[in-house]
Amino acid sequence: MLKRAALAVALLWTGASTAFGQAGPVQLLLIVDRSASMSTMEGAFPRTAWIRNGVLSAINELPRDARIGIVAFDARAEVVMPMQTYDRFAIQRALDALVPGEGGDLAAGLVLGLELLAGEEPGDRIVIVLTDAVPASGDFEALGEAYRAAGATVFPTILGPSGDLTLRPLATATGGRYEAFFAFQQLDGLMRTEVLDWRDALAARRP
Repeated sequence: MLKRAALAVALLWTGASTAFGQAGPVQLLLIVDRSASMSTMEGAFPRTAWIRNGVLSAINELPRDARIGIVAFDARAEVVMPMQTYDRFAIQRALDALVPGEGGDLAAGLVLGLELLAGEEPGDRIVIVLTDAVPASGDFEALGEAYRAAGATVFPTILGPSGDLTLRPLATATGGRYEAFFAFQQLDGLMRTEVLDWRDALAARRP
Protein backbone atom coordinates (compact mmCIF):
# COMPACT_ATOMS: atom_id res chain seq x y z
CA MET A 1 0.00 0.00 0.00
CA LEU A 2 2.71 2.46 1.00
CA LYS A 3 4.74 1.62 -2.11
CA ARG A 4 1.76 2.38 -4.35
CA ALA A 5 1.04 5.60 -2.45
CA ALA A 6 4.63 6.82 -2.75
CA LEU A 7 4.81 6.12 -6.46
CA ALA A 8 1.40 7.72 -7.05
CA VAL A 9 2.51 10.89 -5.30
CA ALA A 10 5.70 10.96 -7.38
CA LEU A 11 3.59 10.93 -10.54
CA LEU A 12 1.91 14.14 -9.38
CA TRP A 13 5.19 15.88 -10.18
CA THR A 14 4.75 16.22 -13.95
CA GLY A 15 7.97 18.22 -14.26
CA ALA A 16 10.12 15.58 -12.56
CA SER A 17 13.73 15.32 -13.63
CA THR A 18 16.86 13.65 -12.30
CA ALA A 19 19.13 16.26 -13.92
CA PHE A 20 21.14 18.72 -11.87
CA GLY A 21 21.24 22.42 -12.63
CA GLN A 22 17.51 22.96 -12.92
CA ALA A 23 16.12 26.41 -13.61
CA GLY A 24 14.26 27.96 -10.72
CA PRO A 25 15.10 28.46 -7.04
CA VAL A 26 16.89 25.88 -4.91
CA GLN A 27 14.50 23.90 -2.71
CA LEU A 28 15.22 22.46 0.75
CA LEU A 29 12.73 20.11 2.38
CA LEU A 30 13.28 19.13 6.03
CA ILE A 31 11.56 16.03 7.38
CA VAL A 32 11.91 16.11 11.16
CA ASP A 33 11.10 13.55 13.85
CA ARG A 34 8.99 15.00 16.68
CA SER A 35 8.38 11.77 18.59
CA ALA A 36 8.56 11.81 22.40
CA SER A 37 12.25 10.82 22.45
CA MET A 38 13.16 14.12 20.79
CA SER A 39 12.53 15.85 24.13
CA THR A 40 15.45 13.89 25.64
CA MET A 41 18.13 16.17 27.03
CA GLU A 42 21.54 16.08 25.34
CA GLY A 43 23.83 18.12 27.54
CA ALA A 44 22.06 21.38 28.41
CA PHE A 45 19.43 21.22 25.64
CA PRO A 46 16.74 18.87 24.30
CA ARG A 47 17.33 17.10 21.01
CA THR A 48 14.86 19.40 19.27
CA ALA A 49 17.07 22.40 20.12
CA TRP A 50 20.12 20.76 18.56
CA ILE A 51 18.08 20.07 15.42
CA ARG A 52 16.99 23.71 15.28
CA ASN A 53 20.60 24.85 15.54
CA GLY A 54 21.66 22.40 12.83
CA VAL A 55 18.95 23.59 10.46
CA LEU A 56 19.79 27.26 11.02
CA SER A 57 23.46 26.50 10.30
CA ALA A 58 22.63 24.58 7.12
CA ILE A 59 20.38 27.26 5.60
CA ASN A 60 23.22 29.77 5.81
CA GLU A 61 24.69 27.94 2.82
CA LEU A 62 21.59 28.44 0.67
CA PRO A 63 20.83 31.39 -1.63
CA ARG A 64 18.32 33.87 -0.25
CA ASP A 65 15.78 33.01 -2.92
CA ALA A 66 15.77 29.34 -1.82
CA ARG A 67 12.41 27.72 -1.13
CA ILE A 68 12.27 25.87 2.21
CA GLY A 69 9.59 23.70 3.80
CA ILE A 70 9.31 21.54 6.93
CA VAL A 71 7.39 18.34 7.56
CA ALA A 72 7.28 16.95 11.12
CA PHE A 73 6.12 13.49 12.11
CA ASP A 74 5.21 11.47 15.16
CA ALA A 75 2.36 8.97 14.79
CA ARG A 76 1.16 11.21 11.97
CA ALA A 77 2.84 13.61 9.58
CA GLU A 78 2.12 17.34 9.35
CA VAL A 79 3.36 20.26 7.26
CA VAL A 80 4.58 22.67 9.95
CA MET A 81 5.97 25.16 7.41
CA PRO A 82 4.79 25.14 3.78
CA MET A 83 7.38 25.70 1.07
CA GLN A 84 8.26 29.40 1.13
CA THR A 85 11.07 31.74 0.22
CA TYR A 86 14.00 31.82 2.66
CA ASP A 87 12.88 33.28 5.99
CA ARG A 88 15.19 32.46 8.88
CA PHE A 89 12.76 33.64 11.53
CA ALA A 90 9.84 31.65 10.11
CA ILE A 91 12.01 28.52 10.12
CA GLN A 92 13.07 29.12 13.71
CA ARG A 93 9.48 29.71 14.82
CA ALA A 94 8.31 26.50 13.12
CA LEU A 95 11.06 24.43 14.76
CA ASP A 96 10.61 26.06 18.18
CA ALA A 97 6.89 25.24 18.03
CA LEU A 98 7.42 21.49 17.61
CA VAL A 99 5.74 19.55 20.42
CA PRO A 100 6.99 15.96 20.81
CA GLY A 101 4.25 13.37 20.51
CA GLU A 102 3.83 9.61 20.51
CA GLY A 103 4.90 7.28 17.73
CA GLY A 104 7.16 7.89 14.78
CA ASP A 105 5.83 7.27 11.26
CA LEU A 106 8.72 8.42 9.07
CA ALA A 107 7.22 6.84 5.96
CA ALA A 108 4.14 9.05 6.34
CA GLY A 109 6.44 12.06 6.63
CA LEU A 110 8.22 11.11 3.42
CA VAL A 111 4.96 10.67 1.52
CA LEU A 112 3.73 14.06 2.74
CA GLY A 113 7.07 15.56 1.68
CA LEU A 114 6.52 14.29 -1.84
CA GLU A 115 3.13 15.97 -1.90
CA LEU A 116 4.73 19.23 -0.78
CA LEU A 117 7.36 19.10 -3.53
CA ALA A 118 4.72 18.25 -6.12
CA GLY A 119 3.33 21.77 -5.77
CA GLU A 120 6.67 23.44 -6.55
CA GLU A 121 8.21 24.55 -9.83
CA PRO A 122 11.21 22.53 -11.10
CA GLY A 123 14.44 23.29 -9.27
CA ASP A 124 17.44 21.72 -7.56
CA ARG A 125 16.14 19.88 -4.49
CA ILE A 126 17.75 18.65 -1.29
CA VAL A 127 15.83 16.70 1.35
CA ILE A 128 17.29 16.25 4.85
CA VAL A 129 15.64 13.62 7.04
CA LEU A 130 16.29 13.76 10.80
CA THR A 131 15.19 10.99 13.16
CA ASP A 132 16.52 9.42 16.35
CA ALA A 133 15.04 5.96 15.79
CA VAL A 134 15.13 3.19 13.21
CA PRO A 135 11.70 3.14 11.50
CA ALA A 136 9.57 0.13 12.33
CA SER A 137 7.99 0.01 8.88
CA GLY A 138 8.07 1.59 5.44
CA ASP A 139 9.09 0.73 1.88
CA PHE A 140 12.13 2.98 1.69
CA GLU A 141 13.31 1.57 -1.63
CA ALA A 142 10.04 2.68 -3.24
CA LEU A 143 10.19 6.02 -1.45
CA GLY A 144 13.77 6.51 -2.62
CA GLU A 145 12.71 5.93 -6.21
CA ALA A 146 9.82 8.36 -5.77
CA TYR A 147 12.18 11.09 -4.54
CA ARG A 148 14.58 10.34 -7.38
CA ALA A 149 11.68 10.79 -9.82
CA ALA A 150 10.91 14.11 -8.12
CA GLY A 151 14.49 15.27 -8.78
CA ALA A 152 15.50 15.36 -5.10
CA THR A 153 18.74 14.37 -3.36
CA VAL A 154 18.00 12.82 0.04
CA PHE A 155 20.28 12.85 3.11
CA PRO A 156 18.70 10.53 5.71
CA THR A 157 20.23 10.91 9.19
CA ILE A 158 19.64 8.70 12.24
CA LEU A 159 20.66 10.59 15.36
CA GLY A 160 21.90 7.78 17.55
CA PRO A 161 24.36 4.87 17.62
CA SER A 162 22.99 2.63 14.91
CA GLY A 163 24.45 0.34 12.32
CA ASP A 164 21.00 -0.14 10.84
CA LEU A 165 20.81 0.53 7.10
CA THR A 166 17.02 0.76 6.73
CA LEU A 167 17.17 4.33 5.40
CA ARG A 168 20.16 3.87 3.10
CA PRO A 169 17.96 3.22 0.01
CA LEU A 170 16.74 6.83 0.23
CA ALA A 171 20.31 8.04 -0.25
CA THR A 172 21.35 5.38 -2.75
CA ALA A 173 18.44 6.04 -5.10
CA THR A 174 18.91 9.82 -5.09
CA GLY A 175 22.68 10.33 -4.86
CA GLY A 176 22.60 11.52 -1.25
CA ARG A 177 24.41 10.13 1.79
CA TYR A 178 23.20 8.10 4.75
CA GLU A 179 24.45 9.29 8.17
CA ALA A 180 24.23 7.67 11.62
CA PHE A 181 25.86 9.34 14.60
CA PHE A 182 25.20 10.19 18.23
CA ALA A 183 26.90 13.56 18.76
CA PHE A 184 23.93 15.94 18.69
CA GLN A 185 26.30 18.78 19.52
CA GLN A 186 27.94 18.28 16.12
CA LEU A 187 24.69 18.29 14.17
CA ASP A 188 25.13 21.86 12.94
CA GLY A 189 28.45 20.91 11.32
CA LEU A 190 27.01 17.74 9.80
CA MET A 191 24.02 19.48 8.23
CA ARG A 192 26.14 22.33 6.91
CA THR A 193 28.48 19.77 5.32
CA GLU A 194 25.55 17.95 3.71
CA VAL A 195 24.35 21.15 2.06
CA LEU A 196 27.87 22.10 0.94
CA ASP A 197 28.52 18.64 -0.51
CA TRP A 198 25.21 18.81 -2.37
CA ARG A 199 26.11 22.24 -3.75
CA ASP A 200 29.49 20.90 -4.89
CA ALA A 201 27.78 18.01 -6.66
CA LEU A 202 25.49 20.43 -8.46
CA ALA A 203 28.42 22.55 -9.58
CA ALA A 204 30.37 19.52 -10.79
CA ARG A 205 27.50 18.28 -12.96
CA ARG A 206 26.69 21.58 -14.59
CA PRO A 207 28.29 22.16 -18.02
